[in-house]
Amino acid sequence: MKKLLLILALTLVAITGNAQSSPRGDMDNDGVVSVSDVMELVGIILNGDAAQSYFTCPDNHHPHVIDLGLPSGTKWSCCNVGADTPEGYGGYYAWGETEEKSTYSWSNYIHCDGSRETVHDIGSDIAGTQYDVAHVKWGGSWVMPSRSQLDELRSNCTLESETVNDVICAKITSKTNGSSILLPAAGFRYDSKLVYVGQYALIWTSTKYPNNMNGYPGGAYYYYFNVNSGSMFYNPYERYDALNVRPIYVGDTYKAFEVSKSNVELFAGRRTTVEITSGSGYYKVSSSAPNVAEASLSGSTITIKGVSAGLAVVVVTDTKSGSSQYIIATVKQAYLTCPDDHHPHVIDLGLPSGTLWSCCNVGADTPEGYGGYYAWGETKEKSTYDWNTYIHCDGSKETCHDLGSDIAGTEYDVAHVKWGGSWVMPSVIQVLELKNNCTYEWTTVNGVKGGKFTSKANGGSIFLPAAGVRSGSDLLGAGSLGGIWPSTQYPSNSYSAYYLNFNPDGTNTVILTRNFGFPVRPVSR
Repeated sequence: MKKLLLILALTLVAITGNAQSSPRGDMDNDGVVSVSDVMELVGIILNGDAAQSYFTCPDNHHPHVIDLGLPSGTKWSCCNVGADTPEGYGGYYAWGETEEKSTYSWSNYIHCDGSRETVHDIGSDIAGTQYDVAHVKWGGSWVMPSRSQLDELRSNCTLESETVNDVICAKITSKTNGSSILLPAAGFRYDSKLVYVGQYALIWTSTKYPNNMNGYPGGAYYYYFNVNSGSMFYNPYERYDALNVRPIYVGDTYKAFEVSKSNVELFAGRRTTVEITSGSGYYKVSSSAPNVAEASLSGSTITIKGVSAGLAVVVVTDTKSGSSQYIIATVKQAYLTCPDDHHPHVIDLGLPSGTLWSCCNVGADTPEGYGGYYAWGETKEKSTYDWNTYIHCDGSKETCHDLGSDIAGTEYDVAHVKWGGSWVMPSVIQVLELKNNCTYEWTTVNGVKGGKFTSKANGGSIFLPAAGVRSGSDLLGAGSLGGIWPSTQYPSNSYSAYYLNFNPDGTNTVILTRNFGFPVRPVSR
């Protein structure tokens, strides 16, 4: 460090000593050699910036990197994407698109299927991705600015109107170092129209609007510079409209900030995690509704805990780049018994593992409904259940295919295929947990016989109808015995799986060949 300080001191002497006779050492090209030039040089030495930054454009070889003295160190381009002068309008781009068009509407927006109802999720922050026109067109270290980076610009700069070469512009001047950039009042395009030219400079941020617009997703934040009033603020806007893009320079080691999921579903009292897959390594998280979902961060792992039913937006910010990602957290409520007739419900039996059970079988719309009958690992019902029709063998049990020791959550799990989300078939361990932590009663619900399992911990309960079993083309034992498939294959051979058998005498977990047809009762994981 002493050696570095000596080098900097010598540099300072060399520059200031030469200031009276020559512009050599004029790092910011303002015609004067001063301490600001030394600080510019120090920044290059310490930070390793490959691109020179300036207070104003030093020549006509645009774009230049402009240092507005912002607290984050973010540096701005002097020009819009597609422009070759600071006052040039440049291109007009729909959010997430990288080419201009003659018309702009939902019908030709490439990130939907013709309407706002079908808009695609391309991420909550597109900076540095294939959807970032600044990064695609200019490459390297140029990206679209995030909303938070434009918030910083607004907080640390002033706006005034200035006309340059007959173009009305918003002049953005730093409160810190007096440097400035021009944003042309280029308006925006929608359909085939160009509107508000000479009145507003409008530029896209890289940040998606996390909520719905007009009842549907399809918005992104933009920044609005009013050259008449001198106001600067953000708003969400329809993504198909075409605005200008003003890049920022983020350094040669830039990594797009990304998370593994942008939507999660969980139940009150449960937790789920989301990974930060790319970024600077410096992050913070917050929740828009901590009474619905709480968020915490450990390294690059975000833990979201459901508190109560509702919707929360978890905001994850890369504090170095200023980019943010939004995670929509939908929290659902679990119940002790069904609260109404809108089945299925998630039933909390107070089990040690926290496993939550459905109130209904797959294919049923009431707790006592039999639902569908499925061979183990199949996802469609059939008229006949035997080895000849079993799709996971070649006509006999000896040729049975190995689907894995546990099919929960796979393409072979009928609960997950039919219901999606967090619904899966229960494992044999979860079935045993149900038996060991609940009392069992053979009873009748709305004229249907079956087994009622009541929690010893919290009194919650579920009812499993005695739906019998399908063998060949026959339905056997309906009303006198019941069974459900777990997701667990029997380990001693590939043609058997565990199932839960229950009847008036009690319950038992046994094995049976996989070609029989049983109902499936999902659990939520």
